Amino acid sequence: MRLLGSGDDAAALVTYGEGLDGIAVIERAAKPGEPGAAGSERGGTEGGGLDLGKVSIDGVPAQELPTPLGTALSFERNGVAFVVVGSVPPAEAEAAARGL
Repeated sequence: MRLLGSGDDAAALVTYGEGLDGIAVIERAAKPGEPGAAGSERGGTEGGGLDLGKVSIDGVPAQELPTPLGTALSFERNGVAFVVVGSVPPAEAEAAARGL
């Protein structure tokens, strides 16, 4: 576990596993109104962002970017914003997210 940033921008980086089988999770306090935040009106490709795939993590909406090299997944639950990344298939990243 490692602290990233400080103050209002602080986040925690937690890694699970090692090497190519590892998964990294970044957790930070969600900020109201930011893209992806609960109740946020923004989304899609506004402001030049990516239009990521939509998945559900135990009923919580999430955005997912699967690639041949790995998967990135972001969602918010109970006031915490999560980003899950790893050189793993989408199903494995989603399972890790469900375990958070």
